[in-house]
Amino acid sequence: MPSSAFSSIRSRLLALVLLATLPAVGLILYNAHRSGELAVETARSDARQLAQHVASDYEHVIIGTKQMLRALTLLPEIKNHNSRLCNSLMADVVAGHPYYINLGAIRPDGLVFCSAEPMKGVIYASDRLYFRSAVATR
Repeated sequence: MPSSAFSSIRSRLLALVLLATLPAVGLILYNAHRSGELAVETARSDARQLAQHVASDYEHVIIGTKQMLRALTLLPEIKNHNSRLCNSLMADVVAGHPYYINLGAIRPDGLVFCSAEPMKGVIYASDRLYFRSAVATR
């Protein structure tokens, strides 16, 4: 009898078992790879949906803020530049709206006359970019 690796029955059976398990191992590896791809795609889809939801919420906050600011400009406390009443009003608004840290009002000359948060001294915003931009664009 020739002396080769497959000459014994034990070697032949082992080779047969390995050959029989190769498709199963291949299928397991393919399924693992496909599961990983699906998990990545699901994560991307979830992240996209979350980003769209956050953007939608942010847009609603912006729209609500614009509406609230328009309404506040009509109040006499702001129109008449009454600092004491305006400060109290703004503090109440901030307390009722968790999105805001501070709200205030600035006169056309740049003087901040109203703030929900107490101010330390006199503050002029006329040198600030946001104020100059707001004045320029009305």
